[in-house]
Amino acid sequence: MPPFYHLIVTDRHLKVPIARQISNQIVNLIRDGVIVPGAALPATRSLADLIKTNRKTVVRAYDDLLSQDWIEALPRRGYRVKQDLPVLKPRSFQPPNKFAAVTEIPPAVAANEDIYALIRTTVPEHEIIVNDGMPDHRLTPVHDMLRELRRQADNISLARSMYYLDDGGAPTLKAATASFINSSRGLNVNDRNVVITRGAQMAIFLAVSLFVKPGDHVVVTDPNYIFADESFLHAGAIINRVSVDAEGMVVEELEDILQQRKIKMLYIAPHHHHPTTVTMSAERRLKLLQLINKYDFYVIEDDYDYDFHHENRPILPLAASGHGGKIIYVGSYGKLVGPTVRMGFLIASPEVVNQVNRLKRLIDLKGDTLMEYVIADMIVSGALDRHIKNTNKIYAQRRKLFSHLLTEYLDDELHFEPPQGGLALWVKLAARHDLKQVMRRAGNNGLHLLGSFCLDPDNPHGNSIRLGFASLSDEEIAQVVEVLRTVLK
Repeated sequence: MPPFYHLIVTDRHLKVPIARQISNQIVNLIRDGVIVPGAALPATRSLADLIKTNRKTVVRAYDDLLSQDWIEALPRRGYRVKQDLPVLKPRSFQPPNKFAAVTEIPPAVAANEDIYALIRTTVPEHEIIVNDGMPDHRLTPVHDMLRELRRQADNISLARSMYYLDDGGAPTLKAATASFINSSRGLNVNDRNVVITRGAQMAIFLAVSLFVKPGDHVVVTDPNYIFADESFLHAGAIINRVSVDAEGMVVEELEDILQQRKIKMLYIAPHHHHPTTVTMSAERRLKLLQLINKYDFYVIEDDYDYDFHHENRPILPLAASGHGGKIIYVGSYGKLVGPTVRMGFLIASPEVVNQVNRLKRLIDLKGDTLMEYVIADMIVSGALDRHIKNTNKIYAQRRKLFSHLLTEYLDDELHFEPPQGGLALWVKLAARHDLKQVMRRAGNNGLHLLGSFCLDPDNPHGNSIRLGFASLSDEEIAQVVEVLRTVLK
């Protein structure tokens, strides 16, 4: 409720009666949009106390507003502004928005039309979304999470931690994350190497913001994860791009760039490249590590879906090898637990972690402490490992089904290489199809393709799109293929 004691000011020296002064000022507040249609008004006694006047005076003011049809009296509920405003104002009246449009403001990031193609506010429930490669929300381990939530209800340490300034996340989760990373990825870190973030994207943004200054040269792949590009552009970096082929990033092109200019940072997703899903070969990994040590640049290693592997055992991250503290390792709990869990982690040297924590407080003073304790307990109890194993089996089956149906019914219309793991396929349409038109026609048929894509005709990966299969049931996968058959045939 608005602060009426500031908004309504009466003056006994005016010839206008106090009651009329009150009613006139309430009308003006409604006209200006400070009090909106349907808003409740204070009780007469409360308003009288607030503006230091007699209750009978307020009653007369409200009677005046009632007679003018500005407000209405509700039995046992008091007074409120009418939804349909009086005749002296048009019924289409909309209170003026105080935040008028401004033009003299720099853009937060460089305008990228590809991003807008990925944005949807609503999609009818009966229509299907094929996303960028998100886990299935229906498989979120809700019962495990609720059990851990109940366990935390009387946790004194949790309650007290709510009042502490954040130092990179809940201590229990930092320790559990270190243990989880060591056992699954062989990094050999401890809690001093860990920062808990609101998703992997925050971790990327923090690492870029810490190291990259305007005019610094950075390297990414072409194509690349679009929001990593945006983070670099926001920092004022000059982006150099290197190709991606069947063995991942072409390190020979990276070496050429390193020989020509000083590079501050490289962003790479070697396990499952984004968006192409390609796994970087062992030979190129070794060469990249040699270049890191020789040319002394920082690397963000984005391992967003490391735990989802369907055929072979996953290859250990670059960060598991000797790199002199130059690799900043980024991962996501959201990919593991469920898309509603916005939580990730950043692994780096303690010196980098300290600086990242200082920077993180500027945009996130306190993380989601309760959920951090829940995830920590799921790691310690083994619930997270069980969930990963169960979902891995399901996602592997969905990848197999999706690949089979696309090959059986659309082999002449598109091409893809089944990835070793992950949650999406990278599909290249035949040259006779225009990807933008296909996306539009699919949307008209109830299929919304919201994955990352590449339209560049000069890029070997042009006319390609990322199709996430993990969040689709078997029935939905069949429906997706059927719509694509309609659109592409």
